[in-house]
Amino acid sequence: MIKPISSLIRKLPTDLIAWMLLLGPLTIWFVHFGFVYAVPNVENILTGGRGHISQIVIAVASIAALALIMLIAYIVPSFEPRDKEPARLWVYVTRFLSLVASVAIIFQTLPIFLV
Repeated sequence: MIKPISSLIRKLPTDLIAWMLLLGPLTIWFVHFGFVYAVPNVENILTGGRGHISQIVIAVASIAALALIMLIAYIVPSFEPRDKEPARLWVYVTRFLSLVASVAIIFQTLPIFLV
């Protein structure tokens, strides 16, 4: 499954790929942040109380977000811009942002199990 997606991505301009992979973990973190706050509110509106459905949904979404971020961190070296001088720095920065986003997602997910 990664191979066809990889071939589609390689058809895009290299600068666009670089920006997509660099900002991908932060975008996933942003979407997860909104999702974590929206799901319990929607459940509260629909059911009139607090249930365990939102906890399960948020846990599954957090695992999916972490998997996407790890996938980005894994495939980053194969898409590094070879025509640019600081290519290795780009890989390290992208992996660092992946780590920051992963830690943030974990800390956003922990309170749903404590309440």
